[in-house]
Amino acid sequence: MKLKGKKIEGANEALIVIPRGSGDDIILKAKAVLDMDAFEKICPPPEPPKKMLPGGKKVSNPKSKGYLKEVQSYGEKRLIY
Repeated sequence: MKLKGKKIEGANEALIVIPRGSGDDIILKAKAVLDMDAFEKICPPPEPPKKMLPGGKKVSNPKSKGYLKEVQSYGEKRLIY
């Protein structure tokens, strides 16, 4: 990827210092996540439950309340990662 003619490789790291009055500053190191494969390996996306229709045919039910809560929880975990 190029930006203004310069090639950009990888992600930069940024140090964020939160000063505290007691003298012990909080130091955070931030870096962009370039690949979500590691996250999806430890926390796979939820799959909708199956419901059975007359005749024994099974179809997914993405409108299930439990599934919608799982999707919301998954999204929050992914954002935090």
